[in-house]
Amino acid sequence: MHVRTKELPDCLQRALDSVSYHRKDVSVEGKTETQINVFSGEGAKAFAIILNLGTGERKTIWGSWGGANMFNPHNQVDLDGSSHKIPINGAVILGSIGHSTWATIVVHPENIQKLLPAPEETTELEKGILSIYQGIISSYRKQELARIGATVEMVDTLVGRKLLKRNKAGSVQITTEGKNAINGYRYR
Repeated sequence: MHVRTKELPDCLQRALDSVSYHRKDVSVEGKTETQINVFSGEGAKAFAIILNLGTGERKTIWGSWGGANMFNPHNQVDLDGSSHKIPINGAVILGSIGHSTWATIVVHPENIQKLLPAPEETTELEKGILSIYQGIISSYRKQELARIGATVEMVDTLVGRKLLKRNKAGSVQITTEGKNAINGYRYR
C-alpha cells in the first residue's frame, strides 16, 4: 500500500526528510521482521532508519555509495542479510538515495492500519486500467487499454474518482489512491 508522506506521523515525516526523501507518497508494508540490507548500485547509497514510533527516537544507518565493497566489509546496510524482529511500536524505513531515490516503510502489522487509508472498491477491469497506468510507459498505454476493452469514459470515471489524475495538457497518471486500489494487482 502507499501513503501520502504528508499524512504520515511527524516522526516518520522527519525521518524521510533526514534522507532527502521528497516524493508525494511512500510504500508501507506490515511485517513482524525484516532484513535491513538494501540493494544499491551505481550512483546510489542505501539507508536503513530504525524508529521508535512511541518516542520518535531514530537511528540511521548508511550504506556505501555504489553498494557493498571491499573497503567497508562490515557495513550492515550493504551486507547484513539476517532477519530482525520489528517491535510493536517500531518501524524501519529502507531505501536508497542518489540515482533513483526510493523508500519503503516497514511497520509491525498491529500498527499498519493506523497508517493506511481505507481501500477503494474497484472492479477487475478498473484494476486493469489502473495497473496499466502504473506499470506501462505512456507510448504503449493506448494499445494495452484497447486490448483489455477499456474506454475513454472508463478512464474519465477513474479520474473523477481521483484514482487517476489528468493535467492541463491531458496527460493521465495514477494517484496514491489508485495505487492503493490495485494493491499489487497486475493486469494480464
